[in-house]
Amino acid sequence: MRSWKRNKLFVAISLVSLVVGIACTTLLMAFVIHEYNVENYNPNKNRILRLVQTLPFAQQVVEGTFIYGGTVPQIVSQFPEIESYLRTQTFKDVRVKIEEQEFQSWSLVAADSTLTAFFPFHNIVGDVQDALLKPGDIAVSELFAKKCFGTTDCIGKNVDILLSEIGIRRIVAVFGQPEQSMMHTDILLPLEATESSDCMLLLKEGTNIKKFRQRFGETELPTLLGNGHLRTQTLQESYFDATVKDSNQVIKHQQSTLLGVGLLSALLILFIGCFNFINLSFSRLLRQVHMLHIESIMGATRSQMRQQLFLDTFLMVLVAFLLSLLLMNDLLPAFNHMVSVKLTMEYLFSWQVFPLILLFIIILSVIPASYMGHRLHSISETNYRHFFTGRKKRFIVALLVTIQFIISIGLMSTFMIIRSQMYLIKQEEKHYENIINVYTDANAQLALKNRVDEVKNIEGVEAAIT
Repeated sequence: MRSWKRNKLFVAISLVSLVVGIACTTLLMAFVIHEYNVENYNPNKNRILRLVQTLPFAQQVVEGTFIYGGTVPQIVSQFPEIESYLRTQTFKDVRVKIEEQEFQSWSLVAADSTLTAFFPFHNIVGDVQDALLKPGDIAVSELFAKKCFGTTDCIGKNVDILLSEIGIRRIVAVFGQPEQSMMHTDILLPLEATESSDCMLLLKEGTNIKKFRQRFGETELPTLLGNGHLRTQTLQESYFDATVKDSNQVIKHQQSTLLGVGLLSALLILFIGCFNFINLSFSRLLRQVHMLHIESIMGATRSQMRQQLFLDTFLMVLVAFLLSLLLMNDLLPAFNHMVSVKLTMEYLFSWQVFPLILLFIIILSVIPASYMGHRLHSISETNYRHFFTGRKKRFIVALLVTIQFIISIGLMSTFMIIRSQMYLIKQEEKHYENIINVYTDANAQLALKNRVDEVKNIEGVEAAIT
């Protein structure tokens, strides 16, 4: 503490550097771990497969998850390895009305009663399973309940869902979102129509998934364009596949390259913080050499001096870590918004992330302290002046600063490129905001062409083509 008091500027700059480095590195690493371990708390994640088929889209042939719900029982019946299946219809930006007050931007999922076997929703009040069995009942998320009713005690309340053929429904359960889940929804209700849906399969325990997927892909099955072949994806494959057109609007996807950039950025930011700490350490080496020589003359042993150096470094890192927790708590909402993720402080202290934080503290404490304890004990003031105040010191400092600037410029350039690409993607999406694609089988193409002129006369339609 006396040493810190004598070197206030060093301590202040070192703490700021370490706090920012630890906070940014921890958040980025937590983001990478969170996204890579998607569905980590789902006990059946390794037995779930999503169906994918070839679809016509905007005069192109693409792969999509759209499955005609009526064909699913026929598909499943041919494979005894399948334990259950799940069909879903999803809607985003749904409006609801409660006692003449309207609430917007909610997501809705209509699903088979098997939903809870695929995604483990946490029951807060009531049971989600009850909402999936009886038409007219719904389950709502904790966020929905608190925003619309101010409390989770809303069982029996009516909600008017402003979608055709849904209308007024009664709340029978309030649920919490599954942790690290691909699916995030606000309203759950039973699936009543089977015309269009996303489909997942749950395989029986002990099934050889590799052999099943191969046999499934080789079997001729009902598809949108007649008999053909369907493909399957695991949940993790689906999560990191942005090329497939997903008909499930509440299923989230992630770019694997973004995780790579996040991991690289985390390491580079940590290196910058370490470089700053090393550069600043040069400024007080002479004082430490004097201190160690005086302590040695006064009878201090080598182990005692190493212990002192370790505690000095460890306390610096520990204080920086504690301060970084405050910074992370303040940055978390902005960080979640920036990368579209839902990290919490509880997650940062989970077994997935916290051991990594402890590893950071050990690396930042043990390695510098061990080196300094070994090096400083044997160095004389003459050696210090020869090595640390001459050309070698200037070369080392210049090298560290140069590397630091290169990393900083690289990080800023990468960030600007990512931001510009995201802006271009959003601008491109706007071109398709008001376009509706109508699909039909080959036999109905002629009838569809005859109705184009009729569609053009509908109010709100600017143009129609086939």
